[in-house]
Amino acid sequence: MKIYYIIITILLSTKLLAETNPPKVTTQQFQNWTYQCVEDEKKKTCEVSQNIRIQNSNINFSIVYNKFLNESKDTKKSITIIAPLGVDLNTQLALRFNGTGQININWTTCEQVGCLVYLTDNSKDEKMINLYKKIYDSLNKSQSLEIAVKALVGNQPIAVQSNLNGFNAAAKKLDSEKSS
Repeated sequence: MKIYYIIITILLSTKLLAETNPPKVTTQQFQNWTYQCVEDEKKKTCEVSQNIRIQNSNINFSIVYNKFLNESKDTKKSITIIAPLGVDLNTQLALRFNGTGQININWTTCEQVGCLVYLTDNSKDEKMINLYKKIYDSLNKSQSLEIAVKALVGNQPIAVQSNLNGFNAAAKKLDSEKSS
C-alpha cells in the first residue's frame, strides 16, 4: 500500500512540475521586424512586430501583424497599430506609405498599452476587410511608412517614420505557420 502512495505522489508532483514549465519563446529578426512565437503545451501563438521610438523620448509606436483561428476555426489575420496614450481620439490616425496617399483610420480603443487601431479580415464588414487588405498590401509593397497622430496636450502633431524592410519576409514566415 505504501508503494501506491509513493507512485501517486511522484505522478502528481511530476504533473504539477510539468504545468509550471515556462512557455517556449522563439524570436527571429527580419531586418526591422521581429518574428516571435510563444509555445506552451496547448497552443502556439506567433506575431510579427516593429516598435518605433521617437529619439530622446519615451514615445513609442508599435505595429503588430498576427494570425489566429476564429470561432469557425478559419485562419484569419489582424494588424494592430498602437500609439502612445494622450493622442487626440477625435483626430484619426494617419498613415502614409512611401510618402504618398494618406490613409486616415478611426481609433478602435485605448488600453493601458496605448491607443489602438485594429484591422482584421475576420469581419462581416466589407469596408473593414478592404481596409485591412489595403494596409497589409501596403506594408508588403512599400519601403517606408509615416504614422501621424495629434497629441491631446498642446494639439501638436506627432509623426514617426518606419522602415518597412523585412516585413514581407517575416509575414511570409508567419503565414506559413500553422494556426492553433
